[in-house]
Amino acid sequence: MKKATSNLVDNSCLRKPDNLYSGFGYGYQFVMNPEPGSFRSDGNYGQFCLAYPEKNTVVVVMSLEGQFEKIGNSIWKIVIPRI
Repeated sequence: MKKATSNLVDNSCLRKPDNLYSGFGYGYQFVMNPEPGSFRSDGNYGQFCLAYPEKNTVVVVMSLEGQFEKIGNSIWKIVIPRI
């Protein structure tokens, strides 16, 4: 699990100013979050799971939102700073 959630693939070319959470690395089916040590698994239509092991926190989102950025940016701006 530690290796699967490690930054194994550099995807920094995907970073964009309007997308707060992409381009921080990729493991085995896990995407790295901007916060060190945290990672996520993305699904289709806005379904995803964010894991913050150091904070003993998992955030799960089930939606039908086709534009993940809408939900993702809100989570990074509002929810994550309060954890």
